Amino acid sequence: MLIFADLFFTAFHTLFIVFNVVGWAFEKTRKTHLVTISLTLMSWGVLGIWYGFGYCPLTDWHWQVLRALGETELPVVSSFVCNA
Repeated sequence: MLIFADLFFTAFHTLFIVFNVVGWAFEKTRKTHLVTISLTLMSWGVLGIWYGFGYCPLTDWHWQVLRALGETELPVVSSFVCNA
């Protein structure tokens, strides 16, 4: 089950990021893009006040899954921005 969760977070997070980058370009997806980009900015900025700029709950949850799978060398900060 944890391996499935790892694959899910990898795929979902990647698709979410790609959608945030290109979702505005298609008229049919602009409203959904506004929602996803707003959630991303709120996560980075508002949750970032407490967890550090660029905080992403998806990354945090994914790191929890990876730790449960035995991964030991994960970054302390739950942000792809700070881990890039």
